[in-house]
Amino acid sequence: MQKTSLTLGLLALIGIVSPCGSNAATPPPPVGPNAQVDRTAREYRESPNGPGALTKEMIEACVVLKTDMEAHTDKLDNLREELGRLNNEVKDLGAYLKNNKGQFDANDTSAARRRYDAKVKEYNSRIPLLKQKTKMYQDMIKPYKIKEVEFEQNCNNQPYYEDDYKAVEEKMGRGF
Repeated sequence: MQKTSLTLGLLALIGIVSPCGSNAATPPPPVGPNAQVDRTAREYRESPNGPGALTKEMIEACVVLKTDMEAHTDKLDNLREELGRLNNEVKDLGAYLKNNKGQFDANDTSAARRRYDAKVKEYNSRIPLLKQKTKMYQDMIKPYKIKEVEFEQNCNNQPYYEDDYKAVEEKMGRGF
């Protein structure tokens, strides 16, 4: 019997104290088979950063925000990989050109000179593409970072009532 009451005491303690040390919004669980949760004693916040628990609408907004962030993450990851490959190509071409610079005179028509000239053209065509992709990535990362900060401030590690969260999960098919 003592083990049960210790476990219940720990569960009650976990339900009362949030990870950040402030009071959590989770009330003690109802007792008995037909017990109802007293929703009148709940303290919801009136603003995203205010005191109290997230409302169902705020939880839904967090789920939408997280879903949007995940969609952007895939696009950003693909573009980052593409930028990495393109950057490596430019570096390799630049190293080749640097190592072979000055080996040919202006009248040289050898295969080696033609290969070098082709590499110069390839290098010159890759630089604008690299700049374009870099700008595209920077333009995409800015709104993502703003959403990331918003999620961290308004959603992550914020108190909410478990039954509200479960209701949102059922409604939206996922949580955050």
